Amino acid sequence: MALPSLLVIIIGFIFIFVIFKLFTTILRAVFYTFVLLFLISIVFGFFVIKDVNDMKNNFGNSSKLVLLADNNTVTSGFTATDVVTPLSAQQLSEATALLQKKDYKTLLGSNYKLFIIKTEVLQNLSEAQFAIEGKKVTMGNILGVLKSDKPRTDYASLIELNPGDIPSQVTNEEIKAGLFRNVFVYIFQRPLIILQQYQKGNIYIYPETIAFKAMKISSIPILDFFVKETINNNESVKKEVK
Repeated sequence: MALPSLLVIIIGFIFIFVIFKLFTTILRAVFYTFVLLFLISIVFGFFVIKDVNDMKNNFGNSSKLVLLADNNTVTSGFTATDVVTPLSAQQLSEATALLQKKDYKTLLGSNYKLFIIKTEVLQNLSEAQFAIEGKKVTMGNILGVLKSDKPRTDYASLIELNPGDIPSQVTNEEIKAGLFRNVFVYIFQRPLIILQQYQKGNIYIYPETIAFKAMKISSIPILDFFVKETINNNESVKKEVK
């Protein structure tokens, strides 16, 4: 009887030893994983803060190129610094060629940031309300003019004017850019829209920093903080886009 009892005791000790080693191995792996994730979070947080500070310091006083794309065709656009400058028909054509090649670096040029907004964003916000020249219009109404081949006529109808009442020196591109600027302001002041549409690929920002890249993965709190700090809490940005 002593031998079987001894074997049971030995097997029991071996079992306990194996369980202990397994537990400590798992615990060690969990600890190292936690430390690794913590270090990654610190590094990621550093770059997010760097992005926030960069946007705060440079956005308000640097040139931005903002484009509206419909099936890879640039239909409207403007540059914005202290003033908003609409792109000409030739510039829109050149921008379309570069966009179709995905040559974002050349498209950016000397500008600080490039914003490409697809018409899908406007379609998703078709019921949004605007006041244009004292008239209440929707995003859907504005999109109709932005996609129109006769924007002067459609814009005049939108604000209840005769086409002849619009000064002849105002080009079709300027009409569209003026409306598109209102759209950009509306979107840019709503971080949740930016996050959602950026993740869907309907908004593209170049250069695409680490924080913007991470937005495509998940709208985690730190990314929401990044957008809000960069846009909502930045008075120079608000002043710039209004």
